[in-house]
Amino acid sequence: MQEIKSGTAFQQLLDSLDTWDGYRTNSAAYGINLAFVYNPANINVNQYYEILEHEDAFPRPPLVIELEWQNVPIIVINNHFKAMGDEDSQNHRLQACTLLEEYIRTNLADDNVIVIGDLNDELTDAQSVNVFGPFLSQPSAYKFADYSIAQGSSKYWSYPTWPSHIDHILITDELFGVFANSASVIKTLLIENYMEGGWNEYAVKISDHRPVALKLAF
Repeated sequence: MQEIKSGTAFQQLLDSLDTWDGYRTNSAAYGINLAFVYNPANINVNQYYEILEHEDAFPRPPLVIELEWQNVPIIVINNHFKAMGDEDSQNHRLQACTLLEEYIRTNLADDNVIVIGDLNDELTDAQSVNVFGPFLSQPSAYKFADYSIAQGSSKYWSYPTWPSHIDHILITDELFGVFANSASVIKTLLIENYMEGGWNEYAVKISDHRPVALKLAF
């Protein structure tokens, strides 16, 4: 989760979910923090920590969760990149990707890594202006699981009011085989279709972004 401003409301959410648990940072400017919510009946969390805390490219430090699912270790890195379309903001996002790729390559080279979040840019931009170049230029090491969504109909994009697809899930090569399994799924969740007020109710009560979901069939 991104942009979780109220620690009290976040705890109320966790309390309402019975067995679920979670963690929210409190380091972001203006209280717009990153968070994880998980079910401890399904996964074991080993630790949380922030990385690249003093890099200007990140408006808020990436939040890492190290977990195990049925003895399979997985590292998830949550992000919320700088918004806006001006050149300075794009440079911030490019630098963020460069630093993240270097961090993964240096520290997590053999791990199952998933990079998630509101990355505030499009995967399908021309190569010369694509901020995700540090990852896209290494297809044997990294894959955007949601690339097919980005190339597909705007009906399924994560930010429909623009419209654009700017929320992404990246996996490292250790997970390529799992993602290729026929039972693995990547999709944008159109939760507004299940609300009486449709998009207008969803946008008021939840977010102006839709969640992007990945199911990996190990």
